[in-house]
Amino acid sequence: MYAWIARYDEGGLEALADRSRRPHTSPTQVVGDVEATICELRLAHPRWGARRIVHELQRRGTASVPGRSTVHRILVRNGLVRPK
Repeated sequence: MYAWIARYDEGGLEALADRSRRPHTSPTQVVGDVEATICELRLAHPRWGARRIVHELQRRGTASVPGRSTVHRILVRNGLVRPK
């Protein structure tokens, strides 16, 4: 209740409208450069799966290498994996 009172004091009736519950930041989100590199590797080597791409990222010395399941989700999201 105190949150509603504080919101009303802050902005009147308009401040009581529904707000988005989406977080302001996603600190664990994969960096855009890493995601682009993953997609480029897959396009250059269509037979490579998530496990091999993670290995190549580690071999290249990428700063923050995502996990295998994350790489797979990135490939699915970008349409680079066909469902069997």
